[in-house]
Amino acid sequence: MKYKIVAGMVASLLAVSGIVEASDTRRDLRSNSRVRSLVVQVQNNSTAIEQNGTGITENASNITANTNGVAANADNISINASGVEGNASGVAANANGISTNASGVATNAAAIAGLAVEQSFDYRDFSADPTITSKVFAISGGGLAATGCVTETRSATRNIDSTTILERVRTDVNGLNCGFNVFTFDGRADGLFLLSNDARTPDGFASRNLREVDEGLLARTTSMQVGRSFGNGSGLTITRNSGVSTSAVVQNGTLQGISDVTVPLNGGTTFSSCLRIHTNRDSANGLGGDFNFVSWYCADVGLVKRIDSIGNVLNLTEVISAP
Repeated sequence: MKYKIVAGMVASLLAVSGIVEASDTRRDLRSNSRVRSLVVQVQNNSTAIEQNGTGITENASNITANTNGVAANADNISINASGVEGNASGVAANANGISTNASGVATNAAAIAGLAVEQSFDYRDFSADPTITSKVFAISGGGLAATGCVTETRSATRNIDSTTILERVRTDVNGLNCGFNVFTFDGRADGLFLLSNDARTPDGFASRNLREVDEGLLARTTSMQVGRSFGNGSGLTITRNSGVSTSAVVQNGTLQGISDVTVPLNGGTTFSSCLRIHTNRDSANGLGGDFNFVSWYCADVGLVKRIDSIGNVLNLTEVISAP
């Protein structure tokens, strides 16, 4: 049926175009090979058109689907953008937190830097200059003055090794000796240690009471700090004319502070920034018994003043240096 319709249409077109006569019958047209060929082509074109229409419909569906996909992707992009904005806000918040923490760290660092660093003091910086051979002290108050001892002279001999021999001679108003002691000190890496105290006859020739400290008694350190204590204890070996005995001694020192001190030297001399050390010694049978004393040590001069627990006061009156 379809073929007949197409053939009729083709015949009409051919008659209009003058290719065949209008009087020709439809049967004649169908028998005409040229017409038949044209009919087949028309049918093929019709089928192709139908197929193209189907493809266009499918493409339209694909376009619709793609449009939906683009819309969905747009929604996802919008969601991701919101997430990025949220993350950006979080990053900004963290940055603010970091900035705040950094400020706190800086504040703490400034506070730490503002704390005073505890200073250490080395006894060697407050010792007598090597050129000083003797120092003379005036004795006042207390028991020594009552016995007639009014002057004390200290003379130091520094050995090649780390030891120093200190002679302490006390005299009365007549210039006669009323006391003679020889001390041996050892300068070590951590401080100055008393090794022995030899109490001799007034002329200094014979030993009457030699006290030797087994481990050495810590007198001053190379790292003293204000308010901090230092010290140690040790056994004692005591040699007298009557024989040898043993005992023990404990000594503690405290750096009380750094202060100025004025003494009679040269009619009145003030030394600045001197060590003020309190010393407590506990020795029941030996190294001078139990007593306390406060000493002032100044740079390049060493000991310039001492006050002990029984009221004896030593004040520097003269410094004798090697020529």
